[in-house]
Amino acid sequence: MSNSFFAGLEAFMEDNPVEATATVTIQPENAEEEIEKQQDLADASQELDDADHAVEKTEEMLSRIGAMYDYVQKNGVDRTFLAMFNSDGELSKLIKREIPSCEAFNAENSADISKICCEGFNEVVKTALLTLRDDLMKGYSAIRRASQALMSDAKSCKEKLTSLKGEVNSIKEIPDSSVKGYTKDDFKKWTAIDPAKLRDNALSALHTIQSWALDEATTPEATKMADELEEDIDKIEKAEPKKQSLSVNTWSKADLLSAIDYSIKACDSIIKADDQYEGFWKTGFNQGKLHAFGGGLGGGLLGSAILAYRRNVIRIARTSWRNMNTLSSIDNKVIHGVIRMSQTAVKQ
Repeated sequence: MSNSFFAGLEAFMEDNPVEATATVTIQPENAEEEIEKQQDLADASQELDDADHAVEKTEEMLSRIGAMYDYVQKNGVDRTFLAMFNSDGELSKLIKREIPSCEAFNAENSADISKICCEGFNEVVKTALLTLRDDLMKGYSAIRRASQALMSDAKSCKEKLTSLKGEVNSIKEIPDSSVKGYTKDDFKKWTAIDPAKLRDNALSALHTIQSWALDEATTPEATKMADELEEDIDKIEKAEPKKQSLSVNTWSKADLLSAIDYSIKACDSIIKADDQYEGFWKTGFNQGKLHAFGGGLGGGLLGSAILAYRRNVIRIARTSWRNMNTLSSIDNKVIHGVIRMSQTAVKQ
């Protein structure tokens, strides 16, 4: 699970062409802003990685507590339980209660010890869920900051592309000069996967989990949704075209205009995703209304099915963002590649 929360956001294509048959040098218009954006993305990536590790650690602890709780509910506290979970006093340290070792266990006190354990479990889980919420908020805050850098870039690129479209329209033919970009076949392979649709799927999943309550019936649905999102990511990564040197002349004027039109749509899709996510940001984690991470603890809610459900909701949140941000990253690579080829064409 580590390193999957925000995969794909850490690198954009450089905004410089590779010179070959012609001497064409295009410098970034706002080099300082680009450096600042890259630093924001790098910082966010590190913060997300740290938050992801913290969430994973809390998940493992919740899973262990769930296993203990299930055992006590079925069998009570016995020597086997104490041998499994308190051989070195680890259970006592975890729930901050004095629990006897296997050797010191007296079966006559089993009911009392079981009650003490269950009370301790509930307190630990409540604390763990608050920690989980805080760690997730740290991660989502980092995502938000990096996301704003992406949105700003998409808006700037859309304006640049719109202007370049007019300039490309005005030239008679594409000159023979080389840049780093994508072949027509690679470009078609990428656009065929419909990134806007996959981004909408991820957004829909994020909004869906807001409406779920804590019950076992939604566990299969959560698993299915998380698996589908991970399949989307696999599809995106397999379709990613390779950046390479090519002659602008291998693209006709119509091809380049088509690429510009697609890139403008990609910018619109990134901007739209940010607008749609804003609703989740305001009503989800920010106000603690995502039921899967809070409230109603006690009794059977510590069962393994509920813990599995919680883990699947976390998977959905992670894979949704990974899906959207992998798309955004690759879209940006294509967009900047098209901008470079267009700039090269109109500067000849």
